[in-house]
Amino acid sequence: APIAAPVDLNTTAGSDGEEPEPHWQLGVQSRRPPVDIMTDLFRMLRLLNFEWRSTAPFQIRCHLRQPAGSAPQPAPPTSASGSASGSRPAARTPVEIHIQLYAIPNDMDLPDTAKPLTAGAPPKGPRYLVDLRRISGDTFPFLSLCTALLGVANL
Repeated sequence: APIAAPVDLNTTAGSDGEEPEPHWQLGVQSRRPPVDIMTDLFRMLRLLNFEWRSTAPFQIRCHLRQPAGSAPQPAPPTSASGSASGSRPAARTPVEIHIQLYAIPNDMDLPDTAKPLTAGAPPKGPRYLVDLRRISGDTFPFLSLCTALLGVANL
């Protein structure tokens, strides 16, 4: 099955003929074959106790598995003044992550993070971008989970 069509993650066209505005990506580039990348992603998700489902070829939705017997606590009721009654903190929405593998066209000017350690020409061949997007949950826990995922990656 083909990988999703490449998306121009590098620039957004200016509305009035201005220079394109650069964008940032949260993910990692790889020159490994797509099947190897996905196999490693599934290994990482299992290792870090994630639950996941494939939504399409080369796409995954995932979240941390809840420990047995621990359901998310409902948010405490608020008083008339708007403050929470009691000392329980409000329940947080679990972080859900969408992971997608994109093929990067050879003519796309993305910074190549896989530069060779020796002098010479950069490696040739296809490049792929493992893109991580937050679907739900707070930003900092999302970034922490992404760090954990990519920290054990062998991409």
